[in-house]
Amino acid sequence: GYKVRFRSKINNNYNDKIEFSKNKNASRPPIESRTLDGLEVILEISFQFTLQPQHLYELYNRYGENYKQVLQNVAVHVLTEQATGYTAYNFFTDRSKIKDDFQVNLDKKLANSVFSNVVFLQLLSVDLPN
Repeated sequence: GYKVRFRSKINNNYNDKIEFSKNKNASRPPIESRTLDGLEVILEISFQFTLQPQHLYELYNRYGENYKQVLQNVAVHVLTEQATGYTAYNFFTDRSKIKDDFQVNLDKKLANSVFSNVVFLQLLSVDLPN
């Protein structure tokens, strides 16, 4: 049944990583957003997540084997939206706080929608092109 195939596919290892960067092995390209003061900001972010083993059945029923794609889509949405809450200046003076805020908000959203928890998030780079 589902459980054997799905569980063996994730190999009873519920931890994984997603990276949005220019790295050739990245899951997706960097995240493009706007700062609170309207400037373009390009963020390279990676995060480690863990699936909630007690919710694997629900995860599979809701998303099938495409859960990771859904997880990436949710993450892009959350992080793009979160970036709009900070000025360009904040990204350089409060980077550690922003990283923590990103992690808390992403974890909250993923826990409720994709039955996953963010274990660790890294704000790899912040680029304000103009």
